[in-house]
Amino acid sequence: MENLTVLVPFYNEENTIYASVTKLISSLKLERVILINDNSNDTSEKIALELTSKYDFIELISSKENLGKGASIAIGLKNSESDFIIVHDADLEYNPTDINKIIDAIPDNQKEKVVILGSRFIGDIKRENIYLRTYLANKLFSYLFSIFNKFKVTDVATCYKLISKDIYKNINIEKNGFDFEIEILAKALKQCTFYAEIPINYKGRSYKEGKKIKLSDGFRYLKAILFEYRK
Repeated sequence: MENLTVLVPFYNEENTIYASVTKLISSLKLERVILINDNSNDTSEKIALELTSKYDFIELISSKENLGKGASIAIGLKNSESDFIIVHDADLEYNPTDINKIIDAIPDNQKEKVVILGSRFIGDIKRENIYLRTYLANKLFSYLFSIFNKFKVTDVATCYKLISKDIYKNINIEKNGFDFEIEILAKALKQCTFYAEIPINYKGRSYKEGKKIKLSDGFRYLKAILFEYRK
């Protein structure tokens, strides 16, 4: 898709970033990919530089300090001018071929006020959710978010949130951590005129493999839903 920018934030993903990004660019036509290095201390940045030298539509932005995923996305947004923007994690948990399905759901000739989520909880796709507690927490957060924001959302924590540029540019991201997912979705839904969810694949990784979300992040999610970002 020529009017799509994909943001790829990463922190210490030397084992997966090359495979994740190459799978991304082989899955769909892209206008621009922005890699955002959140001050990794492994070889992730070196691998990212190899990708930028190989593909002229890939750009690397590096932070001089570890700021968190939300802050990394905010940095990427400041450098994005495509009609639509989506985030792709560098951890191989998501299948970028699903982005094509999300793109296909965009209404014809509509470039503004669009929010489309890739949901890991709808459809008849077989997924690998390694941790039951994470699965149940996501279901609970989505249920509560739906009540407090008056939008039926089945997967608030999904990485795949395609949002039109006009909405993103009107969002000031305040959260630096994973709870930015709640913030950005709540603020985006208040502006959109078209909203949809598309079933996507998912293969969760273990903490041994590098999964980063923690129990404390779950409490931050809950706080954001109950007290900070509600309609």
